[in-house]
Amino acid sequence: MINRPAASFSWPLLLLAIFCSFTLLGQVEDYVSTPTKPFGWYGAISYAVQPMPDDGLDFLPTLSGGLIIDKKWMVGIAITQVNSELRYTYQGNNGPLPGLESGYSLAALDVAYVLLPENKAHPIFQMQIGGGEAWMKNSAGNDFTRSNVVALHPKIGLQLEAATWFRMDFMVGYQALFGLNDYFSENPYNGPVAGINLRFGKFVKD
Repeated sequence: MINRPAASFSWPLLLLAIFCSFTLLGQVEDYVSTPTKPFGWYGAISYAVQPMPDDGLDFLPTLSGGLIIDKKWMVGIAITQVNSELRYTYQGNNGPLPGLESGYSLAALDVAYVLLPENKAHPIFQMQIGGGEAWMKNSAGNDFTRSNVVALHPKIGLQLEAATWFRMDFMVGYQALFGLNDYFSENPYNGPVAGINLRFGKFVKD
């Protein structure tokens, strides 16, 4: 048997994430409560890269969708599934366990704010707040360990209006995962990220 350390879940950070979520939703509610505010919708495919401690790169694909409110706010849900390039080796009672695969799955509230939306190119600020699960598996696909996590992902970038129905966001930011257990040495998933959002939908115009 392998002695597994207990997960060290960060409840204060979870409460902070919940507080931030309700604060953002409160700001959006001010827009929703005004009947003259125009609405649209969007769906997005996002792809980002993140440097890993072994000089490799993780690829972070994300699907998202939601509402556009008053040209400036985008509020929706984002789903991310990452199969990390990191591999772990652990010494068990029956010998070493090499080549453990790792990764994580996240679901998050996705809020973005656009400055100067009337311009063809404009700044965009994005925050994803959510949670999910990180995991390690052996080569046969059997679980070695799992850990519940809270995720914060702030980003800033430039959005380009390529067509009336299409936007491209070039983003940089930081990803932080909280609550990983001790098997995930030095929390390799915390760090800078860079990527692109491809948004399709009905964008609000004057």
